[in-house]
Amino acid sequence: MRTLVYKRTHTGDPDELGQFGNHDCMGTVRGRYYDAVIGVGGIGDAPRRFNIAGKITWIGIGPHKPRWPPQTPPPVAGSNSSTPAGGTEGL
Repeated sequence: MRTLVYKRTHTGDPDELGQFGNHDCMGTVRGRYYDAVIGVGGIGDAPRRFNIAGKITWIGIGPHKPRWPPQTPPPVAGSNSSTPAGGTEGL
């Protein structure tokens, strides 16, 4: 299983629809091929402010990538996309 481990700098992903990267924060990473995503809080100032630094904050399995304009890869929704870990707010 191809798994993307992604550094997170803020909360608010996934949204209430289970879409990850909906704040255009993932850039072209959203367009990569993977079967699952593990979101891990970064170690900088922003992740520390959001209390996600160094924490596993999100796990999504089985992404569903809707059609999107070619210049912007789509947000990603997974079948387990709202699986917060560590009690992180905003998930």
